[in-house]
Amino acid sequence: MFYGIAGNLDQLREWSSSLSDSTPALLTNVDNVSVLAFFTKWLGDAGRAVQPTLIALGALAVLTLAVIVAGWRRPNSFVLEGALILTLIPLISPLGWDYTFLMALVAVALIVNNRFVFATPIQWLLAANFAIVALALYDTMGRTIYGAFMRWSVTTINFVVVILALAYLRVRQAA
Repeated sequence: MFYGIAGNLDQLREWSSSLSDSTPALLTNVDNVSVLAFFTKWLGDAGRAVQPTLIALGALAVLTLAVIVAGWRRPNSFVLEGALILTLIPLISPLGWDYTFLMALVAVALIVNNRFVFATPIQWLLAANFAIVALALYDTMGRTIYGAFMRWSVTTINFVVVILALAYLRVRQAA
């Protein structure tokens, strides 16, 4: 109400312009964990990263739809689905920062609580994945190793593993 309709539209245009101008530089920021940033870091160019990003996001969308369909008639299916969607947010957003994976806490809890659904080697893989997530701190790794770790987008890969584990849980629980 303060800006009025025209003022609100101006604010939205300015916000869009500001976001568009700042995003390319932020894609190579070491703390950006989005899928677009992942491919930009690995391919060295945001333009070349668009196609693999769209393919990866399309695959994640299909996987999410499959998880929802598999839990269609399950009571309380919304818990796993909500955890999955919260985990996807930092990956989908072009400005997904590493700290936003705090939203994946429910996903991690679901996986840990249902760890015996997974085969023993997968349990060990998930334990290693969570250990990497827990110990991937500037304070524990130091500047050089932490910088390389984040430039390689290992955190992005860690949480793709979490998403795959949630999908597996849904399939196993739907049977």
